[in-house]
Amino acid sequence: MSLWRQLTRGLRVLADRGGADREIADEVEHYLEQATAAHLARGLSPEAARRAARLELGGVTQAREEVRSYGWENAVSTTLADFRHAWRRLRSTPGFTAIAVLTLALGIGASTAIWSAVNPVLLQPLPYPAARRLVAIADRLGDGSALPVTYGSFREVLARSRSFSDLAVARPWQPTLVGPDYPERFNGQAVSAGYFHTLGVLPALGRDFDPGDDRPGGRRSVILSNTVWRRAFGADSAIIGSTITLDGSGYTVIGVMARDFESLPGSYAELWTLLRYPLTLPSEGPEWGHNLAMLGRLRDGVSLDAARADLIALAVNPVPEFARPPWAAMKRGLSVTALQAELTRGVQPALLALLGAVLLVLGIASVNVANLLLARGVRRRGELAMRAALGAGRSRLIRELLSESLLLAGMGGMLGVGVAAAGVRALLRVAPV
Repeated sequence: MSLWRQLTRGLRVLADRGGADREIADEVEHYLEQATAAHLARGLSPEAARRAARLELGGVTQAREEVRSYGWENAVSTTLADFRHAWRRLRSTPGFTAIAVLTLALGIGASTAIWSAVNPVLLQPLPYPAARRLVAIADRLGDGSALPVTYGSFREVLARSRSFSDLAVARPWQPTLVGPDYPERFNGQAVSAGYFHTLGVLPALGRDFDPGDDRPGGRRSVILSNTVWRRAFGADSAIIGSTITLDGSGYTVIGVMARDFESLPGSYAELWTLLRYPLTLPSEGPEWGHNLAMLGRLRDGVSLDAARADLIALAVNPVPEFARPPWAAMKRGLSVTALQAELTRGVQPALLALLGAVLLVLGIASVNVANLLLARGVRRRGELAMRAALGAGRSRLIRELLSESLLLAGMGGMLGVGVAAAGVRALLRVAPV
């Protein structure tokens, strides 16, 4: 029989089980008639011929069941029958079913909620092109801990290092927008001109910063996040090129970031402007303050270890054109860390501890449900023995018990989705900014 005929026959049987049973009965009856006629032709009496035909067939009921067992539709129908029987059994013991489902739901929901926090923070790459090549660069204190860099150190690394295709620095900026209705304060960043190029993104509207403006006296320009553009300016594309007042000074809006752009975790920036430090650095001044976060993009083929060695060599070999004040002498070198690892350093231990705890809870919940099923199996020993005595094979009994377990797991999983959704909302409420 061709595959198409098997498929259509199986669907017809599933759609009209009664009609299929009548067809099987007709086929068995037709075979009996043919076999009886053959025995009559050999000289047997009608009763003896009919009896011989039945003996040859092995019983009408058994023949019908044997014919019905062929085909993929039989596996489907018996599986559905197993699940219907399992559902009736579970419905007859509501206390056991409720306890098992709730236990599984709590374990699955808690694990899923924590995984929903661990996966995007620790495992998924940052939402930037080739994010694995982004690194954080910092100065070192005496105890080896990281210290923000100075603008002078950034300028020296930018000029002397060969390990990075792009480098940028940023510091917090919280300007107040003076609008027609009321002033509004935003979280922003003052950045070097190559900041967005280092991240590998460009504004969706307008353009990126012009390096020529990143100096004293350069044009004050600002790039808006998509959220601020929509909330404060009504998503008006005519805002590009317009001037807005921030902290009492006029800034030209040159760009708007894409809707799916995410600022670096921890910065929560809604708009960006340029640092506008001088090209010729004085020996003292704000340019030498340790207040800048530096990030870089590794060149293709350059590893973290190679970049570290490069910056150590740079730090221990000063050159006259980059005079360093004593507090920014980079005596202990510069640290280079994968940007994602640096951004998640503070939350990684807590998230991993929570994940381990909820996985332990899930294991305990699974063991508890397994114990409930074992206790229930002991009570059903007589029933299973009776079914075996009536002809049910070991595989049939296993399928029935497995169907009950799958139903419990399915109901626990569906309820666990709701628990997980509530857990994620609770995590967002209690999580620090």
